[in-house]
Amino acid sequence: MWVADTLVVIGLASVSLGTIDEADGIQERSFWLRNIGTEKVALVQGYTSCGCTTIQFAKDEPIGAGDSTRVTLRFNPQGKDGEFEEIGTLEYGSNHKRIKVSMTGTCNASTETLMRQFPVRISDDIRLSSNRFDLGIMYAGES
Repeated sequence: MWVADTLVVIGLASVSLGTIDEADGIQERSFWLRNIGTEKVALVQGYTSCGCTTIQFAKDEPIGAGDSTRVTLRFNPQGKDGEFEEIGTLEYGSNHKRIKVSMTGTCNASTETLMRQFPVRISDDIRLSSNRFDLGIMYAGES
């Protein structure tokens, strides 16, 4: 049986959290999916881009024509620092079509996390890692 593409995201498929602090804890956002087709369809599988993110949805429950369902994406910023984009992918229908939702932003790590990541103290403002040396993001052609 062939199932047409029938799910759409109502509103935004990607939400910016802006700048958050690691201490703010788990960030949760809901997304609504609507079945715009004429046949029932069900979400059959979900997965995320990272172990720090989970996705919650009503698995295998039919979504009738014109009906909606909520999907919740949760991001745990513990141990994170810098920019992030966490993606939740849902598969639906017998052909396992995919639809994605995401959260983006910048996370400010706690002092404890920074001290674990960069244990070598050079001065009050400079700490280094004993196993890596990052100067930031560089693009092709830059020096």
